[in-house]
Amino acid sequence: MTRSLLAVIRPVAIAVLFALMGGPMVYVGVRQATVGSTLDDRGRRAVGTVLDTREKRTSTGKTAGHRTELHVEFTTADGARRTFWDGGEAAVGDTVDITYDPENPETVIIGTPASSMSVGGIGLAATGGILLLAALAATPFYLRRSLRAARTAAPPRHAR
Repeated sequence: MTRSLLAVIRPVAIAVLFALMGGPMVYVGVRQATVGSTLDDRGRRAVGTVLDTREKRTSTGKTAGHRTELHVEFTTADGARRTFWDGGEAAVGDTVDITYDPENPETVIIGTPASSMSVGGIGLAATGGILLLAALAATPFYLRRSLRAARTAAPPRHAR
């Protein structure tokens, strides 16, 4: 590849990288903040029983390397039995406290929603939004600058 072509591609590649990082961060952050807020507002507490455990490999967070997930069964206030997987530390047969949304019992966590759940989600979404805005704002500037530099570096077309 020529130097001028790399100068044009580089800002686009950086913008795509920022967008690929920022988009999922916004999604996960909004989801985390919403779940934390919902469970904090109207969550019901229940006791669940651990049915199974599994080790899951992870590449981020405090437990980089592995994470234990629990398969938990619980009964809602209306008597429906539900199961879900969530991270935690317990053995098969142990009981765990859970919090679920009575309007949507699939929204459930082991324990109680921490206030940091909503705050952390908002922070993650804001960081992702900044990355997306940076990609949108910087791309035209750097692309224009790169094209200008490529034109001045290129030899004249009609040289005789």
